[in-house]
Amino acid sequence: MTTATMTRTPQMTSDGETAEAFHALDDTAFWEQVEAVRAELEAAPSPEEGMARLEAAINHPIWQVRVVGCDIAHAWSHYLPARELLCEATHDAVDAVAFRAIRHCGALREPRAVSHLVRISGWPSYFTREDYKRKPVGIGASLTKHALTTIFDSTDPTELKARENDFLAPYRALLDRKRAREPDLSTMVHIPEGPAVTGVDSVEDFPFFYKDFLPRREVHVDAFYIDRDPVSNADYAVFLDYARAHPDKVGHPDAPPNKDYTPSHWRDPRFADPALPVTGVDWYDAWAYADWAGKALPDETQWEKATRGPDGHVYPWGDTFEPEMANYVETCFGRPVASMADWEDLLRTYSDETPARTVQPANARKGSESVYGVRGLAGNTWEWTRTNFYDHKDMDPFFKGRHPREFMNRPAAFAVIRGGCFTSRPEMLRGYYRGKDLLTDRHCEIGFRCVWQPPKTS
Repeated sequence: MTTATMTRTPQMTSDGETAEAFHALDDTAFWEQVEAVRAELEAAPSPEEGMARLEAAINHPIWQVRVVGCDIAHAWSHYLPARELLCEATHDAVDAVAFRAIRHCGALREPRAVSHLVRISGWPSYFTREDYKRKPVGIGASLTKHALTTIFDSTDPTELKARENDFLAPYRALLDRKRAREPDLSTMVHIPEGPAVTGVDSVEDFPFFYKDFLPRREVHVDAFYIDRDPVSNADYAVFLDYARAHPDKVGHPDAPPNKDYTPSHWRDPRFADPALPVTGVDWYDAWAYADWAGKALPDETQWEKATRGPDGHVYPWGDTFEPEMANYVETCFGRPVASMADWEDLLRTYSDETPARTVQPANARKGSESVYGVRGLAGNTWEWTRTNFYDHKDMDPFFKGRHPREFMNRPAAFAVIRGGCFTSRPEMLRGYYRGKDLLTDRHCEIGFRCVWQPPKTS
């Protein structure tokens, strides 16, 4: 195999062409080609000079070549980038590759592998307990458990817990430093502790099949603060300047490498006015801003309480839809929408010029605020939350810079969005309606606001 093939220069070959070339070989030639990759890597003058080839091998479309890459990364373990590639390979879709990487990480007692391995088996202080409820495991889980107890050098649950705490101490210190940043409460609204109404018991005039907001529930919510208005372009510009100057100090741990936090519609005059809510941001952008500001994205229950109040109103202003209170599809496009088909036909007219006016300032609709005084909660822009659409828990993505096409069908990749937007039907503006979107998508219809949770006092 040539160096050009190994590095998969786009002009010369593609993954599909490389795989096809391998599969066209007979068994003898196939394994000779795999071993040729190994020989080429072993002949590299140094790991530094061979890293491009190693990275190509570990990401090669032929899994047998990826196994070779794991072996070479193990041999080059004195070089940090090689160990990092080996840790990434523990999640390979082909078990033989993942197993090889897990074995090597355990043999190296590689601490960087811990965050990868615990996602497979959990923490060793848990699965080594005598009362641990075992479930049937496969080879991967067994190898992972052995690797973790090897890395932590113990099988005693108490000792393991202490060592896990030592391992996590730097991360906890980092979180504590972030929490120490004081958010600006002057632009936030206090939502008192108490019950929140979520969902609704029944709907008769709802045009969509999906009704996951049934039934009505009452849940307790601790006190919190929420931004009075969605984050504006002016607010976001301050963060963006900081993110560009200090890229290593912002961002979610799972954000794509070298992420650009610039909104997709930053230069579109219909969306770019500093007073308008920022849009064209993905979930990682919103999370990074909230974290930088010393805040967080709201979970969907917090968002729903801020919108519906303690009595569970359908809309922020009450139980009846009032068109003048919201920027939605009819007010935005300037004509009535008679049916679902009519709505879809109208949305297809969207272009760089149509509609001429899209998003409005959050205070544009007087009287539309919730009982707590929070503005812009119905229509105008959808808002990201930190809640996963499918399991209703906090988002916990772990896609490690993969292309969205690799995870766009995975439930873990979808966050709840709330509130509807300027292209929405009135039903989508109801306080209980749950929308969803892929966490890497940037749409002109989605923005966000933040919350801050006061620390509990004993």
